Amino acid sequence: MVSRLTNNLVGTVLLAVVMLAVGKPLDAQEQPRSPLLPAQCSYDDCAIRVEDGWFSRRIVQGTESREVARLGIGGPNPVTILGVNDQATMHARNYASKQRVGTTLSVIGAVGSIATYIALFDVPEDNSKRNTLIAVNIGSLVTTYIGRGYLQSARRELDRAVWWFNRDAAR
Repeated sequence: MVSRLTNNLVGTVLLAVVMLAVGKPLDAQEQPRSPLLPAQCSYDDCAIRVEDGWFSRRIVQGTESREVARLGIGGPNPVTILGVNDQATMHARNYASKQRVGTTLSVIGAVGSIATYIALFDVPEDNSKRNTLIAVNIGSLVTTYIGRGYLQSARRELDRAVWWFNRDAAR
């Protein structure tokens, strides 16, 4: 019984010594360093910003505005680009999710609105089908409006992720 207690005590002491020597808990994981933040990098060279385009967003870096990524349909995962710390990772994930929902709702609403608008040309004014098409068109416009709200929220999340990324670039 004594030897078992001694073994447990020795094991605990050894674990404590190893943890103190390493300087951090064993279960802590270090955030992977972004390829956009090399070890020796000034803020002027490594800070990024977002420039909006027609169908995508460009992430540019440094004072010379070197393009490092183009976000949009088929673009890279923003978490791999911006995820330099827990906060940046969280905001990049929120951006990706809200961007996907907003884009989907906006496209569905726009297609529905255009389709019902075209269909209204073929329906006489006194037809009851016309009222149904008008209701579907209004629903499509509301869906587009809700999608736009998601897209604005996604942009806000992207701005926050960039801020957290640049906070690490300043170190």
